[in-house]
Amino acid sequence: MKIRKLLPYPQTKVSPLDLYTKLSRPIPADRPWVMANMITSADGATAIHGSSEAFDNPADKAVFSAIRGCADWVLVAAETVRAERYYRLPKPRSDMREVRKSSGLPAGLRLAVASSSLNLPLDLPMFTDRQPDSDLPVIFAGSDVSAETSAKFVGLAEVIVSDSRIFKPAEILAELKRRGARVVLCEGGPSFNAQFVDADLLDELCLSTAPLLVGGVSNRIVHGSQRVVPLPLKLDHLLEAEGTLFARYLTQRS
Repeated sequence: MKIRKLLPYPQTKVSPLDLYTKLSRPIPADRPWVMANMITSADGATAIHGSSEAFDNPADKAVFSAIRGCADWVLVAAETVRAERYYRLPKPRSDMREVRKSSGLPAGLRLAVASSSLNLPLDLPMFTDRQPDSDLPVIFAGSDVSAETSAKFVGLAEVIVSDSRIFKPAEILAELKRRGARVVLCEGGPSFNAQFVDADLLDELCLSTAPLLVGGVSNRIVHGSQRVVPLPLKLDHLLEAEGTLFARYLTQRS
């Protein structure tokens, strides 16, 4: 598998891990830097039969791993956790640990989930496949969640209950910053992305485009947004491998 760079200058072979982990991400004063990572088909579909698994290929897995290597927290919405079911944070490979150490990041990623109702099956991999020495995932729940429901997650996750029915993105980021987060990778899904776009809290978009036509009625990468003014993006780089494109965009703020 060979991944090449097309823009801003051609390069016949690149290492995603070396490339992504050395990119500049200036941390805002009041919150962590926020990345979003999404994959779509050529016609903009984000899922096939409710899952993005059909888009997977070796190059995408390599870039996906490298992007995760840049963050200290992964933030995902409950709907995506239930649909994908792969959410767990395995122990980093030795090369990843070395790269993270040199970048000043902790050895392992932390996982945070936004679930207003705490409707999460207890047999999810994030609970059952957690490494014994890893930190518990953090779940941000809404105020309607009962103490009885929260008690089911004792020993499986740390539940933080909001004063309102739904945790707002700014509140989540403030709590993660309090816990030392510098870079948060949002893998929450289209509706979750919309909340961050509406709040103007997205700094970086990593977008993979698979060479597939899907059709159907799948959502775009931002779905349900109330924002009516386009948010300008700058293309930082573009990679390609076996027809799949990997773009990194940065939000342009005035």
